[in-house]
Amino acid sequence: MTIQSQTISRLTLLAATAITALSLQAGAAQALQKNVLFVIDSSNSMWGQVDGTPKIDIAKQALVDLVKKMPQETKMGLVAYGHRFNHKLNDCDDMELVSSVGSVNNETIQDSLAVIKPNGQTPIANTLMEIGNWLQPNLEEDNTVVLVSDGLESCDGDPCAAAASLNKAGIATSIHVVGFDLNNDQRSGIQCIADNGNGQYFDAKDNDGLVKAFEKVREVVETKPIKVAQAKVEPMMASDGVYFEDNFDGDALGTHWTIDKENAESYIVEDGKLTVLFGDTGNDTSSYKTTQNIFRLDKKIPKGDWTMTMRVLFTAQTHKEWLRMGLTKDQDNSMLTSLQMHPYNYALTLLNARADKLAKGANTHFVSKIAQFDDNNVTARTDKMAASTGSALLRLTKQGRNYISAVKLEEAEGAGDKAPNTNWVELQKLTSLKLPGDAFSFLFGHGTSGYVPKNGEGLVEVDWVKIEKN
Repeated sequence: MTIQSQTISRLTLLAATAITALSLQAGAAQALQKNVLFVIDSSNSMWGQVDGTPKIDIAKQALVDLVKKMPQETKMGLVAYGHRFNHKLNDCDDMELVSSVGSVNNETIQDSLAVIKPNGQTPIANTLMEIGNWLQPNLEEDNTVVLVSDGLESCDGDPCAAAASLNKAGIATSIHVVGFDLNNDQRSGIQCIADNGNGQYFDAKDNDGLVKAFEKVREVVETKPIKVAQAKVEPMMASDGVYFEDNFDGDALGTHWTIDKENAESYIVEDGKLTVLFGDTGNDTSSYKTTQNIFRLDKKIPKGDWTMTMRVLFTAQTHKEWLRMGLTKDQDNSMLTSLQMHPYNYALTLLNARADKLAKGANTHFVSKIAQFDDNNVTARTDKMAASTGSALLRLTKQGRNYISAVKLEEAEGAGDKAPNTNWVELQKLTSLKLPGDAFSFLFGHGTSGYVPKNGEGLVEVDWVKIEKN
């Protein structure tokens, strides 16, 4: 299962990063400035020729002509991807705001396009996500995105989901797509960007087709009703710096989580929780080799310091459950906070907070006991744990190059004197000179031990996940 796979929850990809509402004074009505951000495919395939002319040259000239015909009051900008030769080969983060909104006009368009030379990959999804950041200075305006591409996503992203998120978050009111020299399969794979982005798809086979497609784009932009701002609405990015939040409302899987090694029969979203069943992962510390359903957030890790927190409700079914959250890349590279059940012997189960750093397969970890439950009878031990606690908060905080894991148990209803330690248990810092993963993730498994059932199943409910910029 690739990063393009199944998605969960109805929250939008960029809802926590952008101010989607308008910060005008209450009761004031004002026509919004119209903006158009052109996105030009500069991947290596744009060197391909149509009627003897490189596609990139055809696209550049058509774009120059289009800009000259756009209304003077429309502000325009330019984005390109796959064009920077100084970037590493196959770079899926090679996208650039070549000219910000308002800096492209008849006089500047040639200079803006001059730096674009096809070179690399086609990271459409990453580009759309980055547009959410680039348009932040224009969030109180009416933004249209026009994407010109001669091929499909090549970086395992989901551009259709990213387009839906960009539109639903109010960042781009319309996303139009011009498919240049595409076959039927390619067309169907890229048209959904426009469908999900409240835009239109235009097909172009050659130079004349591209000119006609751009003319239709101009007509659509010019005739688009001007959005009017009526009142102040609170921004979606809360004052406490929330970067992302998911409460798992609804009953469907949404767009900004992707699932590695998906088993769709082992998870469900309902009643405001994501419920996951999971099996034996042996002694695999990274929990990648044998774990199914590794949930990864399809959203860039922000620069600077941040805190990721997750609330879980758990059941001691095998007494070797590991509930993990943090940064992951693959089975050899991760930084994870864990709530770990550890059967010390036949009569004792420890509940531990654990921090793990995996760097090229080498593990560094710290463990701290939070609680222990004693009884020779495993069922009685399970009952004791349930009477004491059934939920917990897991936290991973980045401070510079240091990563700090912490776990906090929550008291079960009616626990009384059986209540556990409900203070945050913070572990020693782990240090990584580079990001130890490429996605916020969570994953669950239970280990192998002679003291617990080897063929059992674990069960956990994820109540919410939140990421805050510190």
